[in-house]
Amino acid sequence: MDFRVLPPKATTVEIALDNTRIPMTPCTGDWWTVDVQEAGPGTDYALRLDGGQPLPDPRSCWQPHGVYGPSRVLDHGAFPWIGERWQPAPLASAMLDELHVGTFTLAGTSEAASERLDHVVELGVTHVELMPVSEFPGGRGWGYDGVDLYAPYHTYGDHDGLKRLVNACYSKGLAVLLDVFYNHLGPTGNYLERFGSYFTTRHQTPWGPAVNLNGLASEEVRRFFCDNAPMWLRDYHLDGLRLDAVPVLYRSRRPRVEAIPDPQDPAMFARSKLDWRESAREPHAGLFTWYRGLIRLQRMIPALADGRMDQVRAHGDEHARWLTVERRAIIVACNLATRAQRLPIGREQSSEALLTSDPMIELNASGAALPPDSVVVLGPAEL
Repeated sequence: MDFRVLPPKATTVEIALDNTRIPMTPCTGDWWTVDVQEAGPGTDYALRLDGGQPLPDPRSCWQPHGVYGPSRVLDHGAFPWIGERWQPAPLASAMLDELHVGTFTLAGTSEAASERLDHVVELGVTHVELMPVSEFPGGRGWGYDGVDLYAPYHTYGDHDGLKRLVNACYSKGLAVLLDVFYNHLGPTGNYLERFGSYFTTRHQTPWGPAVNLNGLASEEVRRFFCDNAPMWLRDYHLDGLRLDAVPVLYRSRRPRVEAIPDPQDPAMFARSKLDWRESAREPHAGLFTWYRGLIRLQRMIPALADGRMDQVRAHGDEHARWLTVERRAIIVACNLATRAQRLPIGREQSSEALLTSDPMIELNASGAALPPDSVVVLGPAEL
């Protein structure tokens, strides 16, 4: 098997397999390479630069023991995919559900998440957007402190667990997107700077020095991230990526960041997990029905899914706390006050309530009488 790594600052590079160190040879550019005949899928290995400590491969696809352990060779072609001809719904008409694998179920694994997809389908979702899954330190987290960007987090079920989750989504008619970040890496377990000029002090992020995307020796840095993006689409059959914090990729000032709860706090993380018993209780059951109704309308009415913001008209009274939004023949009327009030709605005689949050909402020729904290969606009766 051919191993390749890019450590331009090193004078010697070795690959360590068990107790054996095998020298690597410089090749094109700053890359080093070696062909190890006895290595293959399942082989654990590490890299030593100038005789130093064993380090994981920056492009490791599998970190079975976490960010501090050795890398493991992975054969992506061995996985049995389904839905090879899968065609997801277009993003323009998509309904996304942002899903955090670690808190979506009590078990916090990709396998457990697969068992709850019927709930997502019943809601009317078309695309599941996974929060970051790259390997990060510790036993819990939101994923934005990942350091091994090519390897899925092993506690979630590593590479095969993620692939089985994608398979499960396809079997339910759900497309899968992934949240990725390319403006920083987590501060703990991050060895990337030892392999090149990956970071710069010219830009700052809340997590420390920014990624060197446009400074000296940045060409291979950009290649590292540009190769990462299609890897998720090719090897994990994902349907798209959401790039996080794009405006700060080249920003020279430190962005404002609100206080974030510590994800390593066990109590906080336990509180964040979904309690699926609540789905049958109020107010959760009612909210589920309400959102399912909203999603149904979005699918039925083209005006709600065409992206034409120039067709939107809004009216309101901040002091009285009411708001109406018109989009072609559709009107959304909201009473945000703590008292009932009548909202002036210039609706057509043929329009009716398509969806109401409160059965006490009343409509007549002069407008709509809404109870406190309520909303009504109006539209043509023929819908």
